Amino acid sequence: MDTWLESAENCTKFRNYLHTIGGKSGEAALREILKKVLNPELTRSINWSGKNEKVEFESLRLRQVITGLINKGLV
Repeated sequence: MDTWLESAENCTKFRNYLHTIGGKSGEAALREILKKVLNPELTRSINWSGKNEKVEFESLRLRQVITGLINKGLV
């Protein structure tokens, strides 16, 4: 997905999709977004820092897009 998000057009499409997912707070919106975009298999192979041979979520473009929208209050 990170490679796909490198395209400005794809990034805009993804942001527009995320706008359709809501929640009563930023935290609730984040939970709903993560439920929609991360499948159970991926959630088991990812963590914030990438420890224990897992994917590092902190450095992913996916994280940047999601947190950017939430920090701006756009979802």
